Amino acid sequence: MSEDSSGPKRLWKRKVLLINPRFQLIFLLYILVCAVLIIGIFSIGNLLFFKGFMDTGMSLGLAKEPSFFEFVSAQRQSMNTFLLSLSLMVTAVMGIIGLYISHRVAGPLYRLKIHMDQISEGGERTGVKFRKGDFFTELASSFNKMIEK
Repeated sequence: MSEDSSGPKRLWKRKVLLINPRFQLIFLLYILVCAVLIIGIFSIGNLLFFKGFMDTGMSLGLAKEPSFFEFVSAQRQSMNTFLLSLSLMVTAVMGIIGLYISHRVAGPLYRLKIHMDQISEGGERTGVKFRKGDFFTELASSFNKMIEK
């Protein structure tokens, strides 16, 4: 424990992001699978879009003029690079958001479990508090009402 001049003694802990690894990793897997599916749909749309350009060029008889096809190929390459970059960014952002949300779900449940374990081992019957922004804060209210009775 350390004491600083601004207040009482506090135990400083490093923040653990995977409180309930089984739940959180499965949750992240679902989030990332959704990201991959959405990216796949956009990639297929991109492929069909440029295939349509090539087919239109062929049907208009532009096969004799390679500049059209070179232009479409260059645009397709630019779009593929853009989609790849965007896909990596979206996947990273969705992973971070998924980790944050899963932490806000797993954290209060873990806190409640620890609190109930302490009480069952003879600890003081006190109310439980969750962090601001946590999900399932109604569990703390219900538990605290139960302790009061």
